[in-house]
Amino acid sequence: MKSTTKLNALVLRNILKPDAPANVVELLAGMLSQNQLEYIATVMYDGDYKFLNKDDYFKTKWNENKFGGTTDIDQLYDLGLYKDGYVYGHVINSDDWDSSFNPYYYKMQCALYLYDNDLKLSILEVKIDTASLIKIDKSEIKYFNNGSNITSTT
Repeated sequence: MKSTTKLNALVLRNILKPDAPANVVELLAGMLSQNQLEYIATVMYDGDYKFLNKDDYFKTKWNENKFGGTTDIDQLYDLGLYKDGYVYGHVINSDDWDSSFNPYYYKMQCALYLYDNDLKLSILEVKIDTASLIKIDKSEIKYFNNGSNITSTT
């Protein structure tokens, strides 16, 4: 058994019934990725977890390596697109091969809200692990409360 499979098996033992057959635990541990297991654990242990639907708004922790480039966090904050380490966006679709949206899929195609050179809203399309997306109401995004034509941060 590979080391990731062993780790997955340890996680699954805490999720499944205590009397789950060992071969079932091993099978699932080998089939599920670390991201899928993290998603399962998030749903199980976060009593407030809400599944996302297509076009739902979310917040997610800022990840400079994944989203960043030359993005200025202070500008995002001033524009109302960043707060307390989170950036905002909306769900485009689930990242599976099915033609219909799957709210249970472990990865989502997302539109992340950033800004362009004129300080206008721009969209960065990215794939994000579903477990790291927190469903929110659009009204929680300050940018949309300020109007969509912010052109200055002063």
